[in-house]
Amino acid sequence: MLIEEESFIRFNQNICPFCDSKSSEIHLKTLDQLHDSGLVFNLIKCNHCYGVFLDGSCFHTLNDYYKYAYHDSYYTGKMLSTDQNIPFLKWHPLDVVFNHKTNVSCLDIGSGGGAFLKYMQNRGHQVTGIEFDKDSASRISKKLNCQIYSGSIDQIEIESKFDLITMWDVLEHFIDPQHTLKRIKTLLKDNGRIVLGVPNFDSFEAKLLRSSWFGLEAPRHIIQCTPHHLKLLIEKSNYSIITLKKLRRSSYFKKSFIDQRLICQNNRLSNNTLTLIQYLLRLLGNSAYLVCVIEPI
Repeated sequence: MLIEEESFIRFNQNICPFCDSKSSEIHLKTLDQLHDSGLVFNLIKCNHCYGVFLDGSCFHTLNDYYKYAYHDSYYTGKMLSTDQNIPFLKWHPLDVVFNHKTNVSCLDIGSGGGAFLKYMQNRGHQVTGIEFDKDSASRISKKLNCQIYSGSIDQIEIESKFDLITMWDVLEHFIDPQHTLKRIKTLLKDNGRIVLGVPNFDSFEAKLLRSSWFGLEAPRHIIQCTPHHLKLLIEKSNYSIITLKKLRRSSYFKKSFIDQRLICQNNRLSNNTLTLIQYLLRLLGNSAYLVCVIEPI
């Protein structure tokens, strides 16, 4: 049996991805945030560690929910045009990872439109990517002249090992993130490190908007990470944390109201009002994104 099939069985049984408990209850309901389907999904809370994750009992496949997963800019190549598309690079601790090294070999899992790969390539590093979407993988590979594997991490045979593995907005998509982190460990060189970024379910805006928060992105986001639950997941996967930071300038607040992929796109509040609220939330310490640097134990 394929690992993916085993993981899907685990998902259907609602085994907590953070602590492996089988005891849970419905926490909140949210609409399909990528398709105009009107479907409602349950997020359930573990009764042991209180981690929140998607109810898998009603799924037979998740593939259909990735069909229109990317914004048009991914397909037109606009995401490759400027580093402004990845503003978190201004705040996450890459220097901690590299120690100012040059010619670092980097594997970016979930390469999307290729912006991060281009950022790394422009700074003289060796880049390789993994992208679930075949068309995007082919397009990035041609534009950057680098190896981009198409498919899931469990479907791909990679012989190379890397100094750095990155996952931006990726870990929350995995049904069994513990297995994923253990699998990725086999691709690291000695002294290699992993940098990952995930939406922060413990942020002010997530608590304020609840089922309307864009960071939920149901049903593609399987797990909802708080700093506590991200630490729990990392430790159970046999890694140590070098640094874990909350990015105060990151926010999904405006996207929760005006992103064109959402069903509710009637702009209930003006753009100026949304900007003001987002700024006030930042003053209160809102941190909608978590960045973590880890290494194997």
